[in-house]
Amino acid sequence: MQLIKDMTSLKVQEAVTAETGMAISRKSWANSDVVKNDPILSVVAKSREFAATPDKAFWGNENAAKISDARMVMYERSSSMERTRLLRSRPTRPRLQDS
Repeated sequence: MQLIKDMTSLKVQEAVTAETGMAISRKSWANSDVVKNDPILSVVAKSREFAATPDKAFWGNENAAKISDARMVMYERSSSMERTRLLRSRPTRPRLQDS
């Protein structure tokens, strides 16, 4: 439990942002003076209030499975189309003549 508290402390959040430029989607980070005074990070912090969690009712029913199935079909079709394109674009080799 202490490890999680230490890893999510404001000091660590600010250090991660300073080191990597990564935004941390936490209220404490968004309210930090370091973030508020940065012209880019402050915009990211303000956008947090517009973020919405997914509708649990939607994801909890068969719609999530339908989306997953559709994604798989699209992937398979695009992979198949790419293989066909690659096969058609290969240069043909001359046939060996019978001796």
